[in-house]
Amino acid sequence: MAVQSKRLRFTDSFTFIRQVREEVESLSDGLVVMPEKWLKDVFTKDSESYNRFIEEMRAVSSSFKGIFVPGSISVSEGGKTFNRSIVFSGGKEIGHQDKISLYRMEKTTYSSGREVNVVSCGAIKLGIPVCYDLDFPYFAKILSEKGAILMANPSLIGHKFIRMWHIYVRGRSLENRIPVVSVNSSDDLFGGNSIITGMRDEGDGIILEESVAGTELFFHSSIETEHIEKLSRARYDEDPGVYSLKTSDGGKKVADL
Repeated sequence: MAVQSKRLRFTDSFTFIRQVREEVESLSDGLVVMPEKWLKDVFTKDSESYNRFIEEMRAVSSSFKGIFVPGSISVSEGGKTFNRSIVFSGGKEIGHQDKISLYRMEKTTYSSGREVNVVSCGAIKLGIPVCYDLDFPYFAKILSEKGAILMANPSLIGHKFIRMWHIYVRGRSLENRIPVVSVNSSDDLFGGNSIITGMRDEGDGIILEESVAGTELFFHSSIETEHIEKLSRARYDEDPGVYSLKTSDGGKKVADL
């Protein structure tokens, strides 16, 4: 499920968070994803407001057997600020991912993450490229190497970039055979249009399936994950990873990708 939330201050968000909790409680399992930086605050790690945020997100996920990714938030820690996506399941924090590829002016405020993480919940291994991280093939390729079978992509995409954003989502999903739940804010500047992709094996090839939201707050879509691990592993194994290119003098130059 995609939650296309408006952008809010944390102190103004509690009624909305209760609404999200009620919606999540109606689900048995699955994956719930919110947008990038849907809360405008900068949280200092272990501060009262940060701990309250963690408490609220644990409460949302407390009766949920699936994975809850409440987008990303700005976290100040050790003198640096990170764009961080924290993951919850069954009322517990089970992992996080710091955004690595910072977009333009983000570099003046944020520090880059240094590691591509996979979060496990039952049989599901989840990777979380945060917004711009998905634009580059390396993040998704590392997730594939680590066995991820789903990608959650909390995003914040302006209206005029939605077509290009969808191309990136489709591309990363298809080239790795991994479904993507990519979620945007429904604020007027962004306009929703979250996209959820999946795979259908036709025997002689793969069909990319997709569902695209409008501006609704809660957008539901089904993802078939039963055969994804097999498909994504086969795809990873088919990629040679090393290509030889002829040089001008007739020799060969090897590029490790």
